[in-house]
Amino acid sequence: MAELKEARVPDIGGYDDVPVIEVLVAVGDTVAADQGLVTLESDKATMEVPAPFAGVVRELKVKVGDSLSEGGVVALIEPAGAAGQPATTAAAEPKKAPNAQQERMKECNTKAADKKGDERKKYMSACLKGEDAGPSAKQKAQQNKMTACNKEAGGKNLKGDERKKFMSACLKG
Repeated sequence: MAELKEARVPDIGGYDDVPVIEVLVAVGDTVAADQGLVTLESDKATMEVPAPFAGVVRELKVKVGDSLSEGGVVALIEPAGAAGQPATTAAAEPKKAPNAQQERMKECNTKAADKKGDERKKYMSACLKGEDAGPSAKQKAQQNKMTACNKEAGGKNLKGDERKKFMSACLKG
């Protein structure tokens, strides 16, 4: 048997002890480079941990319910071509460039920086699926108008019915 190489958790945005919610491969499976091995789910996002190179899974180091952090070993993989052909160049690289899913995770995290709790979870889920997770231009304009009217009403120290009338007129105009 050829030398086994470790498939490790890449940069996951600084999160630690992220639970494994799904194991996507089994011992003996042939995997392609960047194919998902396990799925992790933090309170803010779900992410697949990809195989760093093509090969055959010889040992799984995690199961559903385990927790992983950056650098944690997911599996031992016999690199493709280990029986005499050279392994993929990705296997020889000490630190591989982020894959598309990792880039998407970073992009979504950046966009969701101002969101909290369930709103952030919902946004991250939609964003990672490639769905338009943000407010539409019309919704954003309405939010901006509401904020401006609230500031103006607050500056005028309006309260009760007087504030309601003002806000109604402000939002219509």
